[in-house]
Amino acid sequence: MRITNVEADIVRIPLSTRFSGSVYQIESRCTVVVRVHTDEGLVSEIYSGDERTGYQLLKDLVVGPMAEAVKGEDPMAIERCWQKMFALTPHVGDKAIAMRAIAAIDIALAADGGADQQQHSGQDHQEKEGFESVHGVLAIDCRCIAGY
Repeated sequence: MRITNVEADIVRIPLSTRFSGSVYQIESRCTVVVRVHTDEGLVSEIYSGDERTGYQLLKDLVVGPMAEAVKGEDPMAIERCWQKMFALTPHVGDKAIAMRAIAAIDIALAADGGADQQQHSGQDHQEKEGFESVHGVLAIDCRCIAGY
């Protein structure tokens, strides 16, 4: 199995009430949804972060250099993928955002690995909680909320 694509979308929800402190204002909540696709049709989707700023850079890193670093890699080789992404951080100005981008893909790979083990365990997928067959295609819901 190989990683074929990494996608990311920004979900930004404006708040009805603005919150503020001495040096910040929170007008919206934002997360980045990351999907890692494999050549075997497995898709891992996770929600990452609660960004007030930097979410566009986070998305750009996930779908740009970080995605290129892991495409073609075995999604079960999480440490190798992490090392390849981490090697790119000297070229990113905002190291905190770079680490969040790595974390988003890393978490998706961890969720992907768990789904792969369940998918290939030899049991009928219809017997497993969280698995659903859609038009004869196995759809796996791999949502993971975690962080570094």
